[in-house]
Amino acid sequence: MSFLAPLFLAGLALVAGPIIFHLIRQAPRNRIVFSSTELLDASEPKTEKSRRIQNPWLLLIRCLILALLAFAFARPFIPDSPSGSANAAVQRDIVILIDQSASMQRDGINAALLTETNKLFESFTSQDRLSVIGFSDTTQKIIAPEQWSIWPEDQRSSYAARIIRDNKPTDLPGQIDLAIEAAIAEVESQRESSSTHGFAEIILISDFAQGTSLSQIPGIEWPNELSLTRIQLSPTSTVPNLGLRWLGWDETEDEKSNARLSISSSIPELSASANLSLLDAETGETIGESLQLILEGKSEHFVSFPVDAATQARPLRFQIKGDLDSFDNTLHIAPPYIPQLLIALLSQHETSDTQHSPYFIQKAFAGFDSPRITLTTDTAPPSESEAFIIDRHLTSNEFATLRQELSKGKTALVLVSDSGFSNTLRSITGEVAWLVQNASSRDLLIGDVDFTHSLFAPFADPRFSNFASIHTWDGFEITYPESESTRVLARFDNGSPLLIETRVGEGTLFVWASSWAPQASQWSLSSKFIPFLHRLALFSSGGPSLPSNTSFTSANIAAYQSLISPTIPRTPGLYRVPSSAGESRWIAFHLPPEESRTQALLQDDWDRLGLPEFDEATRSAQIASITAALQRETDNQTEQRQQIWKWLLWLLLALLATESLVAILVNRRRELAAS
Repeated sequence: MSFLAPLFLAGLALVAGPIIFHLIRQAPRNRIVFSSTELLDASEPKTEKSRRIQNPWLLLIRCLILALLAFAFARPFIPDSPSGSANAAVQRDIVILIDQSASMQRDGINAALLTETNKLFESFTSQDRLSVIGFSDTTQKIIAPEQWSIWPEDQRSSYAARIIRDNKPTDLPGQIDLAIEAAIAEVESQRESSSTHGFAEIILISDFAQGTSLSQIPGIEWPNELSLTRIQLSPTSTVPNLGLRWLGWDETEDEKSNARLSISSSIPELSASANLSLLDAETGETIGESLQLILEGKSEHFVSFPVDAATQARPLRFQIKGDLDSFDNTLHIAPPYIPQLLIALLSQHETSDTQHSPYFIQKAFAGFDSPRITLTTDTAPPSESEAFIIDRHLTSNEFATLRQELSKGKTALVLVSDSGFSNTLRSITGEVAWLVQNASSRDLLIGDVDFTHSLFAPFADPRFSNFASIHTWDGFEITYPESESTRVLARFDNGSPLLIETRVGEGTLFVWASSWAPQASQWSLSSKFIPFLHRLALFSSGGPSLPSNTSFTSANIAAYQSLISPTIPRTPGLYRVPSSAGESRWIAFHLPPEESRTQALLQDDWDRLGLPEFDEATRSAQIASITAALQRETDNQTEQRQQIWKWLLWLLLALLATESLVAILVNRRRELAAS
């Protein structure tokens, strides 16, 4: 039997009270002197060696009453099992984090990883709940608690070791802060899914390279009773690791370009030598002379490699030889990609006429580097055009062609120059609600502008957002159909629309409520004109083109997936991207340069993070505290279920009634004896 409040058992000492009272004999208070005893000598009273307890049954009942009262307050209960220790119920919620970033590919690290994980798996008990999470710049669950629990206990270690052996490091960057957040979420999930409270432990296995991301760790909230244990893995080699980073092209005066690279050294204090060569990525042919490099004293060295224009247009590969850690010794370079965009300008004016819109449109497009614009002024809209700019009335055949091209997802801009454009807009959109009328005012200014739209996004900065000084002298008031697919992007100061966007099939039609001729508007002469046209060109080409050279990260892989689909990049390298026109471009994924910083973090840098890394004594004390809490909780539940104290109180009431009855009988017997 156990007790929830054993201190109340001290009340058993009160049982001595009735015993003492029963042993005390009352001596007569007054002495009565008899004449017959006056001549006798006084003698010392004899002390009895023992006293006879009177009314032993009454004494026994009173002692039982006090004992039962102490037992009831102590709240006794009978444990469910002889081994009802909470130690058996305490579980550890263990999450192992395994670094799978690129720096973990170095020689010796994988063997050390297998050794450490085997030791861990063999040390776990059948009651431990285990999760294994691999991390780079994302996380993936390698072993789930459900898997660990259903495996035969004597084979868990071998099953888990096989899975760890099959999960190789990636070429992605490492983010320990992201991994710790995932581990905390996993611990909380395990606790929520189980009624048994456990001690949580995160075991972090990594090379703890300096390039690993730790920036978010200070903001992490740590749950109670959660310990972190670090296991650091070291490579076989102790020489500096060299890595390549792409910096871009540097144009020179002799029609050549310099490929600018950075070569990093993980241990700048030590000297390292290497050979840098340039190869054709498709043929493997060496281009130019190799550079012999001696690196010492700096963590980063900058190198310029001369490349002619013809070579720059080919996919290239830079390679370092002489570095023992080869995972970051290759750098693929995709040739520059400039998107091409064909725009049809449908106008009744020549592009050489300085008094009308086509002249300014052509001048603006000629200065664009990306996308590179080809402007056609054919009388009929060519079907191969990606965009259309219209400042004249169209024929019925042109309406049909334009609507068909817009339905394919292309873009058109209509510059309204007279009220007859009502029919043009109705024919293009198929909506009869369009109406163009002369503006009531001859001098209009630009009022509201939607800077959230991509066409006006470059002007969102307060330094560039002032449109109020641009005059329009020949503007029009446009009535448009109210629908979810139509919205006004800019308005005149009188509230009438200046620029309207509407959907036509899969394409987009923009309507500008004036001509861009200088006598009609100051728009084509303003500083906003060229940036606006550039955004229109980008919009027509599908948005800003993704760079041809980018880092190999999970975010970039997702961003480029639609472009290079169905291919899924698995490693850094070159990927060919076909285009709808039959041409192709190259995309190069580079190993993240931070992964080349393989020198281990300093202990002081790690200690400043303030993570809960407990020693064995602290960990044992916390487990003992959890054990005691679980024991109290178990005992309380058992006592509340049994409620022995209630039965003791009922027995106490019965004894009180019995004691009263016995006391009455004893008193009556004394009275009869006295009479």
